[in-house]
Parts: sequence; structure tokens; C-alpha cells
Amino acid sequence: MGVRNVAGARCRPLIGWVLALCLPGLAGLASLTGSSADGAVPTPTGNDAVLTVEVGGDRQVSGAVGPLAGVVLQLLVDDAGTAGAAVDQPWSTCTSDAAGDCSFVVPDTQTRGANRDRRFWVSQVSAPAGWYTNPRLRVGSSDASTSLVATYRFRTGAQLRAGTTYRSGSDFMTDLGTATTQRQSSGGVWQQSRDNPAFPAKCGLDVALILDLSGSVGSDLPNLRGAADSFVDSLVGTPSRMSVFSFSYTSPATGASANYPSLQPVSTAAGAATVKGRYAGWAAGGGTNWDRGIASAANAADHYDLAVVITDGNPTNYGTRVGGNGAQGSGSNDRVREDEEAVFSANALKAQGTRVVALGVGAGVTDGNTALNLRAISGATAYNGSNPDTADYFQEPSYAAAATALHAIALDSCEGSISVVKQIVPSANTGEDVTGAVPAPEGWAFQAAGSPNLAVTPTTATTTDDGTGSVNFDLVFSGGAETGPATFEETQQTGYTLVTQGGANAVCTNLSTGASVPVTNTGSATHPGFTLTAVSQAAISCTLYNRPPSVPPEASLSVDKLWTIDTGTSVTTVPDGSQPGFLQSQLTVTSPVDGLPEDLGWGVTANGYEAGDTPTLDETATVDRPGCALVSQAVTEVRGDTFDAPVPYTASLNPGANHYTITNTVRCTTHLTLVKVVDNADTGRTGVPSDWNLTATGPSTVTGPGGSTAITDQTIALGDYTLSESTGPSGYEAGGWDCVGAEQTGDDSISATLGQDIVCTVVNTAQAEPAPPLGPGTPHLTTHTSARRVAPGTGFYDRVHLSDVSGSAASSGLTAQARLYGPFPSRARAACTPAHLARTITWHAVSGTSHSPKVHLRKPGVYTWQVTTLADAANRAATHPCGQSAETTTVAKRSYTAPIIDGGFSGTLTMPVSARRTPFVVAMRSIGLDAPVTRERISRDHMTLPRDVADVGWLGRSAGVGDLIGTTVIAGHVSDRHDRPGAMNQLSGARRGRIVTISHGGRVYRFDVTHTASYARGAALPRRFFDTTGRHRLVLVSCTDRVVYPNGHFHYTRYRVVVAAPVAVAGP
Repeated sequence: MGVRNVAGARCRPLIGWVLALCLPGLAGLASLTGSSADGAVPTPTGNDAVLTVEVGGDRQVSGAVGPLAGVVLQLLVDDAGTAGAAVDQPWSTCTSDAAGDCSFVVPDTQTRGANRDRRFWVSQVSAPAGWYTNPRLRVGSSDASTSLVATYRFRTGAQLRAGTTYRSGSDFMTDLGTATTQRQSSGGVWQQSRDNPAFPAKCGLDVALILDLSGSVGSDLPNLRGAADSFVDSLVGTPSRMSVFSFSYTSPATGASANYPSLQPVSTAAGAATVKGRYAGWAAGGGTNWDRGIASAANAADHYDLAVVITDGNPTNYGTRVGGNGAQGSGSNDRVREDEEAVFSANALKAQGTRVVALGVGAGVTDGNTALNLRAISGATAYNGSNPDTADYFQEPSYAAAATALHAIALDSCEGSISVVKQIVPSANTGEDVTGAVPAPEGWAFQAAGSPNLAVTPTTATTTDDGTGSVNFDLVFSGGAETGPATFEETQQTGYTLVTQGGANAVCTNLSTGASVPVTNTGSATHPGFTLTAVSQAAISCTLYNRPPSVPPEASLSVDKLWTIDTGTSVTTVPDGSQPGFLQSQLTVTSPVDGLPEDLGWGVTANGYEAGDTPTLDETATVDRPGCALVSQAVTEVRGDTFDAPVPYTASLNPGANHYTITNTVRCTTHLTLVKVVDNADTGRTGVPSDWNLTATGPSTVTGPGGSTAITDQTIALGDYTLSESTGPSGYEAGGWDCVGAEQTGDDSISATLGQDIVCTVVNTAQAEPAPPLGPGTPHLTTHTSARRVAPGTGFYDRVHLSDVSGSAASSGLTAQARLYGPFPSRARAACTPAHLARTITWHAVSGTSHSPKVHLRKPGVYTWQVTTLADAANRAATHPCGQSAETTTVAKRSYTAPIIDGGFSGTLTMPVSARRTPFVVAMRSIGLDAPVTRERISRDHMTLPRDVADVGWLGRSAGVGDLIGTTVIAGHVSDRHDRPGAMNQLSGARRGRIVTISHGGRVYRFDVTHTASYARGAALPRRFFDTTGRHRLVLVSCTDRVVYPNGHFHYTRYRVVVAAPVAVAGP
């Protein structure tokens, strides 16, 4: 049982808001409660009918009202529309259960039964412990012109019949409308009030000030502000804090900018001015919604000792709604409904331990009937002029009188105590200047001592983190004494000095009278203090000022990065961001807070230091090319001057900005090895690698016999090279070049870049010696594929030119069989074996040119044809070697323009892991990557990325993870907008040789990281990372090098690219 959604109740078309309540999902517009099912409400059987009343207690955050158990209700006789005596039957009394249901099971309601269609009145007998009843409430106009009393009891409906359940809120005790004749309107939930918590027995309060800004305030608005100002000022000098709320039609009021629920210290005049400034510009206008004003305080994150509701009229609105004035109710008529809703919200505030004080001001709320409503939201005790500590509600004729009452409330608990307020003045102040002083933080300790007839408690008090900088001491007099000396000393903190005022260690004021209280200086430099004469019935506040030690000038630092690259023939120096991607470094600088090293971006300014600080500058550099070595790391510039010191380096900061430059020197050479492999198989041929001459032609020339030193580990210049071979015996078929360590730009070309160790291999396979003629005819085949490249699913075929055919087949043709083998990662890897057979096609080939039927393949890769003509009586079988260039077709996804990848941060929070697990997952354990993969696309030149930063995206235009050719592109976010880490948060930590696994389709694919690179985000990523042909590889993309702006916003300036090659696959 719990809060009932009224969408489950029967609804009648009374007024628009009731209709809205009958729509699922809009239950928050009402404040009705009940069970979510009828389990607690008896089911009428036989001749019985059930009358059930929902009983409520506290308003909940959702706007609904929680149930209340233990309320006793009874049925009264209906005497021609007037409530009579109690029915006095066992069934005529009920007690509400834990679900708030109070049900009467009425017998004899069958046809001609004694109670059929009988009407009763529901009345309250008692409330449970801790609660009180409100048997009468005030109703009437919004002002004092019509002020009536409504007895809180309700007549049941005109029908009462066996087998039927009749509910409050729908069958009786309903909202009758907003007309003045319908003042008995109810929400259908029986109200009663929580007992008001006692006034806190302490000096220093957390207060919620709730102001009525309805239109009736009118010209009295300055007086309302004045009364509020007086209340705020009364708390100055005490350990108090205050929040401010307003209401008219709803809360905040129409004429208010906002509510201010966070507690603001008012221990000092400056703090009080802040609070007063919050409502200084508010305007009056609209109805009176006690419910929302009080509920706003009840729903605040902070909790309060005291809530003071200042109002000039009875409630005429409640709740909220969309459209109109934003509230339910007429705005001009006070009904039972508005009173009920205010009670429920006040109960919620009291449930938090907050004492609610209702202060009615002016003619509209000073009559005796209105006292009923003020009592209902606060407590039963009225103010009599001398009981501010026990009074629950006040009725004052004017705002001036209200100010006096508020002053009494504020200081009542401080009488007979002394508050000590510690303020800290700016370190730059001199002499007794306390301009700009602020309340002290936590940790300032004070010791107190009394005299023979005066005890001061506690003897030691320390400021907390409440922002008031204040502590309070109680005074206990004995022996009939009413005055006596009290001494207070503070424990001075290191580097701080006491700032006297007129030579006195403290400034003390009698808050009750506003008079100055003289002090005598006591103590020492380490425990300065003062003595004053304490008065038993006075509230005294004393302020001490301290000046902190002088703060060294602020300092900041930034470090730029230079790379000096020595190739042996040239030396080039470039800034970080312009260096090759295989050169990376991460700067660390020790923190000004804890002295521990923290990552800092190159060129990013680190603040928070002071002049004289000595942070350590260090870096972690990676050189991810076999032909490159890091020669030196040095600080080469300090604040504009040339410098030379090794890293790590301990800097000494001057005031203001401090700039440094770290230069890394890298020496790089690029090497090339050409390898010849000869496969003689079982052909009887005897070729060896040295029979061929291998050549790389480009900016440098490397040439020599296979296996010779002339083509082994040769240093070459950077640029594009064409690979070739010459000489060599006949009878060998050359495969394609296969290169590692460099970007292969074509079947026989490479691009040599800095620091690479390149090995290019070409395989020559011996062909069998032609067999001796077996018959008169030896057909000759010339074949070539119809397309060198097709998209998956696109048809292609093999063209065959047949000649030298003997016999009748010369005119009729021969049976031809085309076998298609693949897919392979390259032509050099092609093998015409049964294990690689993809298709077999048979057709009749005539002399001259014909072609095979089309095939359609979806698996990307390199495929090769091998055609055979079958032998007949006059012709031998004829075929051609496997893997010929003319017979090779690449099935590949269509090329596409390299997209922009926005992998910095996203605005979406991560979802629970259980909500986003997919069978497509990428993982790199070494950097903590383990993320679901979603299929993404290119939209307006940008690659889309998952909304959830814990996921990564596979670019559907790129190669599939299990393809043999092309590049698979996976990208993801570094973080969300709140800086919570995304899946790719640690991609910058990926290193060569680390393993990436991808689980997809029941298989696990393993990739080995071959190199990493970094690129400025202002430029497009290289086209080669988005190839759909060439050797298969995996590319992971995200961002790095975060820049944080002074306002806390941040962005990433560089791409991080990780390239990996496939090494294994496991699974079916």
C-alpha cells in the first residue's frame, strides 16, 4: 500500500483539473492518496455496502500525500441535511490502516433494507499520538469581508447500495467547484495536523522565511520588506543562516525572480545584506497559495530549525497546473480544499523537525476565524505578547507589529547567552581596517571562563563549516546573581594576527537593546581574548577580527614542446602537434595542492601556484619507430631566455606567468630490405634468389641480386618508391610485392616515411614443364576478369579467348570450367587449392572469345580465376597458372570521403552496463577499454557516434571486423560534458605490441597494435585510415590533449589514432 494514482479511481466530469487527473501519468497534478489496489478496503458482500475515506498525513515530494494510520472516524445521523448524533453501531466507527484507508461496512443496504440509500455524515473522533485534529476551518473570501467557519465533516452520497464501494474524493467529500457557494469543497483526503516541533533550545537558527507576495499585499509591500529586514537583522551576531521563499499563485511568486532554498549565513551584516538583497526587488500580485509556498521549503535540500510564514490573507490557491495562473483554485475564494492542501504541506515540513510559525499580518487575517487556519498549519498555541518561544501562530495588526514579533522570535532563544563571531579580513588590509571581512571557516577554537556565580558552557567551542564563523555560549547564573564577568580567548592560528577595533580585542553588542558592551583586553599573543560583564536576560554578540598571513603573489606556468628531428642529412625543429605521429610525449607538473605529479597539456597554463614554488617538470616520451631513437630531453627556454638543463627539471616560479620550453632531440634513419623468395615446388626447376635482380627506385635507389647485402638493411631517403625485378630464368610466375613497415600504396609501390624498418618480399613460383603433346591439338587459353574491382554483391565474370582448337571442336567449341578462389588478403597470398575454392562454373567455350556466367560475392577480399578446358578426342585439357594479375578481382566496399570524427565529449551520461551489453564488443585490457560497439554512419561529413559515451561506434562504410582487406574504423568519446570518462578515455595509453580483441558474431578477433599517431583536429585525418582495400587493419580513433578554459569549459585539440594488424581469429 502507498500513494494511489487517481487514474485508477472513478472520475466524474466536475472541472478541467479533475479530468486531467483521470489521465495516466498526470497523477502528480493532484494531492490525493490511497492504496494502489483495493486490498486494504473491505469488499462488500451480501447486503453490505462500503464507505471508505482516504486519510492523509505528509505531503510527499511528488505532490501526492502519504497515508496516515490510527485516525478514528465515525458516522453521524443525517437529519434532513444536518449532522445529528452518532449512529452508535459497531460498524459506524473505523480506524485508518497503514494505507490510510478508513472503511465503514454498512449492513442492510439491499433493496428495502433499513440502510439502503441512507445518508450519513463522516466526522472525526481522534488523531493518533503526535497529531491534532482540525474540527473547524476558516472559509470565505480572500479578504476579511466574508470570514466563515466550516465544520470539518462531510455528508455521504445519495446512494448506498449492497455490493458497492463508495469512496471519498469521488462519491462524497469531493471538490464541488470554485464558486463561493461551494466552500465545503474537499480533495477527498482527510486532514489532521502534525504536532509542531518545539522551538530549538539554542542560539543560532537555520531559518526558512516564507513570504506572501499575493496581490492583496499591494502598497504594504515596502512594509513587508521592512518586517523581513528586521527579522534578518535580528539574527546578525548569532550563528544563524536563512533561506527565502515566496508564494502568490504558486511558488516562487509571480513577482519574484526565484526561491533561495540554500542557507545563507547571516551572522554578519554583509551576510544579512545578501539575504535582504534577494527579496528587495520582488513585487506583489496574484492569489495566495500557502500549499506551494510551504511545500517549496519542505522540498528543499537544506533542512531548517524554524520556518516563518508571513501572510496577509487566507489561501485561495493550491497545487500547480499547466496553463492559466499555474495553480488550482479560484485565486479569490478560500475553501476547505485550499486549507487541506496547506495542512499536508505544513505536515511535511514539520516531519523534518522544522518548527512552523504562522504570522498573519493585517485586517485580512486577524479575526478569530482565520486563527483556525493559522493554527492548522502551525500549532494550537497563539501568541499572547510574552510567549514567542512557545507560540505557534501570531496575528498582528500591522507589519510594524509583525517586525516586533519577529524580533522577539529571533532573540528569544539567545537571551542569556553570548555569541562570538570570528571574521577574517583581507591580508592586504593594514591597521584596524576590516573592510571586506568574511566569516571564518571551520577550525577556530574559543575558550570560555565564567566567575564564582557564573558558569559558561561549553568551555570550548570551535567554528564549523556552516559559513557563519560563529559559536555560542550559554550563561548559567547562581546565588541570585544576574550579572558577572565572562572571559573568552581564541587560539591564534599560525601566521594570523588579531585586528583590534579602537584598541579593543573584540566589539560586543547587546542584541536585545542594540547598546555597545564594553570589553577589557586579556590573554596573550597566542591566546588573545577579552572580558565583559554578562547579563542574565541579554543576548550579547561579540566579533573578533583576524588578518591572515600575507599571501605570496600568484604564479602560473606553461610549458611548450619542441621536437628536433635529425635524419642524418637534415635537422628540423617543429612544435608539438606538427611532429610525426609516432613521436608523443606527456608532460607532468607537480601540483600546487599536494605536490604530486599531474598531467598537463603542452601550452596549457597551470594556475594555483605562488611565487617561490618549485614544481618539477617531467615528461614521458614515446618514439614508436624502430629507426628512431630519443637522443636528449632538455629544458631549452626559461621565461624567454635560452637555457639548457636535463629533464626532470625543478623550476623556481616568479610572480605572474612563467614559461618554459622542453626540447626533445630524435635521430631517425629509414631502412629498406628487398627479399626474393623462390618456390621451385616439385617442378624440377632450380632457380635461386640471386638469379633475380631486385630494385627499389625513388629518391634513393636500392638494387642488387636477391639475398645480397646490396639490398639488405639499406638506408634510404624518404619518399615514394617503385619496386621491380629483372633477369631471372623463365618458367616462373611472379607474385605481388608484400611489404611490412611501410604504407603500401600499390601492388609494387611503397611510401617510405621517417624511422621505418621496411621489408618488401616478392615470391616467384616455378611453373611445371609443359607435358609432351598427347594428341594432335593443344588449345591455347588467354583469360582476364571482367572487372578488377567490384562492390560486394555486384556481378562479374571471366573472359576467355580460345584458339588452336583441333578437330570438330574448332567449330563447336569445348567444355570450359572456371574456378574462382578466394577471398585472399592480397594477390601474393592467392592459392588455387580446394580449401580456397569459392565458386565452380561450367559453360561451353567456343573458339574465339566467350565468357563465363556471372558470379555475385559479398565477402570482401581478393579473388582469382583459374580456367580449364576439358579434353576431348582431339584436344588436351588446357589451363593457366593460378594468381595471374589479369585474373584477379578485388571485392571491396565502395570508397568514401574521410569523415570528421568528433570524439571529444558528449552530453549524454553513461547508462547502466546491464542496459547496453551487446554481442559486438571491443576490448584492450592494457588501457581498460571494454565497450559495446554500435553501427554508425556518415552524416553531413561527420561520423556519428553513440549517444552513450560508454559505447563506441563502428563506421559501417569501413571494412568489417572479419574482412581480409580494408580498414575497420572504430571511434568513441573521451568523456561526457560533465567530464565523466567515456570508453576511449585511456586511448592515449595504447602502445605498440598491445592486443585488441573484438567479439562479434560468436567469434573473437585479435589485433596487434603496430603504431599510434596524433593529429591536430583542425585538419582531416589521412585518407589511408579509411581505405576499403589493401591489407586489413583496425583503426581506433578518439581525441586527446584537453584544454581547460577559465570558466571550466574544456575541449580536445588533437586526434589520437591507434593502428592494429590482425593476428588471429577464434570461434566457429
